[in-house]
Amino acid sequence: MTPTQRYLFDLQGYLHIPDVLTPEQLASGRAAIDRYIATPDEQLPEGFARSADGRNYENGFAFDKALESLVMHPALWPIIREFTHDKPAFSRGTLLVDTHEHPPLNLHCAREDYGWQSTRYDTREGRIYCDDFVIFPYFDDVNQGDGGLLVIPGSHKAAFPRPASFCNEDALGGDAPLPPGIINVTPKAGDVVIMTEMVAQGTLQ
Repeated sequence: MTPTQRYLFDLQGYLHIPDVLTPEQLASGRAAIDRYIATPDEQLPEGFARSADGRNYENGFAFDKALESLVMHPALWPIIREFTHDKPAFSRGTLLVDTHEHPPLNLHCAREDYGWQSTRYDTREGRIYCDDFVIFPYFDDVNQGDGGLLVIPGSHKAAFPRPASFCNEDALGGDAPLPPGIINVTPKAGDVVIMTEMVAQGTLQ
């Protein structure tokens, strides 16, 4: 993990890394994703399934070697090892397919959903320790106005609960500007976002 990455992640609670996937990795990953999406339910192998709304594809990371290889991508593996104190444990790898028909996802974080004790974040001996985080490789561009990931930078270190009146979910719909303090992350295809589950997050439609 570079000093700049470490500084930005500790400051923001997330890291947007551009151009992680090579053009070849991006092309092979997209082809694998298209095959998963196009495979009829009755032809999916055991362990693979899609949600009724077509948004979540179970175990998408394992559908093809092109996707499975990203779990230990050389640009990400040093970060994973640092966060886990060299003892990584893989939880799940769901393929997410978002369209304009899918509703937004309300703001949430591990602290709000499961309690303050559910997730740990610490810095010690020049390293970050984070026992619950997600890695999003992007296979399509997300442009301004497309919707997508919302975060409240720095909220992973919040000492106070998020007030119900702050970033009320009603304020996140339509064409209204985002409330101060919340940003819409807009990666390009091939970029990766790494985020602690302690940061307040959601999606725009």
